[in-house]
Amino acid sequence: MLDTINVAASGLAVAREQVENVMNDVSNENTPGYKKRRVGVSEASHFDARLTGRGALIGETTRVTNVYLYDNLTNEKSKKSQYDELSNMLSDIEAIFYETEDSGFSADLDRYFQSVENLRSDPSNEVYRNDLRNTGTAIVDDLKILYSDIEKKEASILNTIKDDILELNATLVDIGIVNKKLTN
Repeated sequence: MLDTINVAASGLAVAREQVENVMNDVSNENTPGYKKRRVGVSEASHFDARLTGRGALIGETTRVTNVYLYDNLTNEKSKKSQYDELSNMLSDIEAIFYETEDSGFSADLDRYFQSVENLRSDPSNEVYRNDLRNTGTAIVDDLKILYSDIEKKEASILNTIKDDILELNATLVDIGIVNKKLTN
């Protein structure tokens, strides 16, 4: 009679563990990175010739993952993140080179070439020479401003990368601490 009660008790313990596992899976289903878990169950071994069983044993709890899908998902998320970052960088560069029809580097370059053509048409004209000198100075100033803006953006990106590396290193240290605690 006591063996039958022990068999029932082990079955209830296994059922409780499985129900708790399902509750954990349901409560974490929307948690990023969470993997569904499965509780292993096995029959308790017989050590004599009895026909009745000895109950059930709770085995190892494992994460249910499809390695192929998980690897591909990780790769695609990484690619998307990289493309998003490149898109943001290109948007910032486009903002640096923003122009209207009448202003900006292209407009100043057009004016410079026009003043070169004007001076070619009349090389002795002092007005054309001054205009060429002024438009040349404007081109040089535009290039300095563009170069300065690009340098500022580069410095900003490098600082962001350094901050990300520091954050990643801190996370890795935390993981190492957790691993040591789990080992102990």
